[in-house]
Amino acid sequence: MEALSYMGPNPPKGYETTLMSNAKEGSIVFVMYRSKSGPMLDLDTDPAVLKRVGIAKRGTVKYKKC
Repeated sequence: MEALSYMGPNPPKGYETTLMSNAKEGSIVFVMYRSKSGPMLDLDTDPAVLKRVGIAKRGTVKYKKC
């Protein structure tokens, strides 16, 4: 599901959209940004989902197109 208003009425600079889904362990949220260097993707999800995919903690996974 796409959630254009996920960040509320005043989203951070460069915010484009949010894609959300559900897994057995909780929600999965992909927050998409655009900066001067290009598109960026941030994974913001429940701790149980992070553990399931082998990620230690929230905020440690970011994608940036090179």
